Parts: sequence; C-alpha cells; structure tokens
Amino acid sequence: GTLLRSAELVDQLTRRTENMAIIEALGACLAAGELHQEHLDQAIDGALASTRSDDALLVLIGAPGEPVSINVRGDRPDELRALAIELTEAMARDGDPGPLGGCSLFEPFWADLVPASGADRERREVGFLAVRRHREQPYDDADRSFFRALAHLLSGALVRLAYFTRAAEDPLTETGSRLALQLSLDKARANALETGRTFSVILVDVDRFKEINDLHGHLVGDEVLRGVADLLRSRLRSADSVARYGGDEFVLILPATEGPEATHLAEELRALADGRRFTSQELEISLSMGVSSYALDASDFGTVLRMADEALYHSKAEGRNRVTLAGTDRL
Repeated sequence: GTLLRSAELVDQLTRRTENMAIIEALGACLAAGELHQEHLDQAIDGALASTRSDDALLVLIGAPGEPVSINVRGDRPDELRALAIELTEAMARDGDPGPLGGCSLFEPFWADLVPASGADRERREVGFLAVRRHREQPYDDADRSFFRALAHLLSGALVRLAYFTRAAEDPLTETGSRLALQLSLDKARANALETGRTFSVILVDVDRFKEINDLHGHLVGDEVLRGVADLLRSRLRSADSVARYGGDEFVLILPATEGPEATHLAEELRALADGRRFTSQELEISLSMGVSSYALDASDFGTVLRMADEALYHSKAEGRNRVTLAGTDRL
C-alpha cells in the first residue's frame, strides 16, 4: 500500500510539473508579445495531453455558442467534433452545464467539461472536455485549477493572435503585410543557417499599373491586385509565403530554394499572368520580376531585397514582362 501511494504521489508531482511547464511557456509567450499560431498549437496539444484521456476534446467557444476551433485526439474524431457542437449549443442555451455525467452520444463513456470565462470583449469561453472510458478517475480540484488557468491564458492568446493576424495580413489582397514579410524572412534565414540551404525571393511588379488605375479607376486596380495575389498563391508550396511589398509589388519568399529554381517558378508565374484576363473587364496584364538568393554569410535582409529590386529594374528596362535573376543579364 505504501508503494502504491508513493507511485501515485510521483505521478501527481510529475503531472503538476508538466502542467506548470505548459502554463509557464504560454505565459512567457504572452508576456513577450511573441505569440504565433505555433505557440497556440503547442498549448492546445499540451492541454489535450493534460486531460489524460485516450479520447480528448478541446473546444474554443465563441460568444454566441459557436465553436471557434475544435481540437481532438483519439480514434473517434468525427464523433468528438459532433459532441463539441452539441455541448457548445447546450452552453449557449443553458449556460454553464457543469460536469456532465452520461452523454447519449458516448454512452457508456464519461464526459467531464471544465469551462472557464475568457477576458476579451467577445466574452469568448474556453472549454476542456475529456471523454473517459471509465468513471473511476474524476478530475480533482488541482486539475480543475490548472484547466481554469490554462483556459484563461488561451483566451488571452486568442485575442493576441487575432490582433497579430490582422496586423500580419494585407486587407486588400489577403497576402502578408510588411510585418509578415519581416517574420517570414526571419524564419527563412534561421532555416538557412540551420540547414545550410539558402532561400530565394521573387519581387513581382504589375506592369503599367498606374495606367490601369488612370484608365479604369482604382476599384478595377484593386481587382487586378487581388487577381495577381490569387495567381501567385496558386503555385506556392506550403512552406512558401507571399506578402504585399507596397503599391503593386509583391514579394515571394521561397525557403530552401536556389536561384535557378526560383527563376523557373517566376517564369511559370509570368507566363500564367500573360495568358490570363483579369477583372470583369477582362484586362490583359503582364508581370515583371526580379529574383535573388540569400547568401548564407550575409548579415541582413536588405541585401537580398536590394538585389531583387535591381533585377526587377533590369526586367523593366528590358521591356517588361520578363524575369531577371540577380547577377545575370538575362535568364
């Protein structure tokens, strides 16, 4: 019996330590203002693990009772998501349902919901739900205190992440903003230093864009920019990113990509644009591009962007609708 109690004590202490590590990591991100989606994903994964359940569900619940996001673990994801919707609807209708006993969707399983109020103006709530195969191990007060603390931090994280997302997105084209560009460059550089593989950038400019605005109006010009953004996104890999650099210019960031490979992609994008009609007026446009690669021994990003800009200028000077790789006179 003493040995069993000792094992239980070790398990409890280990669990408390793991829980505190999750809280401290997320709290540090929030305090530093460096919260990104991967931080939130890590916190959600930790919360799911902390349920100590084979089938676990974490629901981020909005004010009207609509799930903001549903995160599951286990071999019954569809049923868990259905249960999440059922529970959020019940919370919207009846308020805090408290611990749940039998649940028709999961009989004879045991569901235990630990809701906590959020702190943002939308009154967002965060609910933890563990679906157990037995009823013998209900959550204790320490578990619930941990869940409430983590729920509070996750609620703050959602608010911070929403502000960050808005700041990192260009509202017109839904590509990245200048902030997102800088963050993507930081990430690409870190990856290059770690792997020894360089990254490349493509600077894209819409030819004679001022004439489009002057002849057809700025609303049509906005349509052109959105169409170009869609075209650029259509050929990017999951690790690539695109940001609006300003006006009618975009920057593509291609991790682990050498100059010739980036040039090939740029030429493919140029050809796609050259054969497509944009806007309801079916305007024909063309794109000029400059390509450069990041030198692993370079100390700043200004160089790679400056070289891409010089290559773009060369494409313009040579008649537009072409691609130039920095350090060469032509493709």
